[in-house]
Amino acid sequence: MDDKQRLLDRHNCQQLMRKVMLLLDGEMSEAEEKDFLANVSICNHCLESYHIEKNFKDYIVNKVERKKLSVDVLISIREKIKGQLDA
Repeated sequence: MDDKQRLLDRHNCQQLMRKVMLLLDGEMSEAEEKDFLANVSICNHCLESYHIEKNFKDYIVNKVERKKLSVDVLISIREKIKGQLDA
C-alpha cells in the first residue's frame, strides 16, 4: 500500500474541514500542518474548500483596517463578553 492510499483510507472530509481555521490562524504545529496539507491535497473537494477559505481570509486581512483600542475599551469589551458567558 502506498502513502497516498494510506492517506485516502484515513481521510475524513468533515474532520479535515474543521481544521482549516486552525491552520489559517497559525494554531497548528509544523507536524500538524504538514499532515493537514498532505491530507487536503488528496481530495479535490477538500482542496477547493481550503483554497476558498484561505482566499477569503487573505481578502479580509487585506481589506480590513486594524485600529488600536484603548485599554479602557478592551477591558469594557472583555467584561461584556464575560458577563454574557456567565449569564
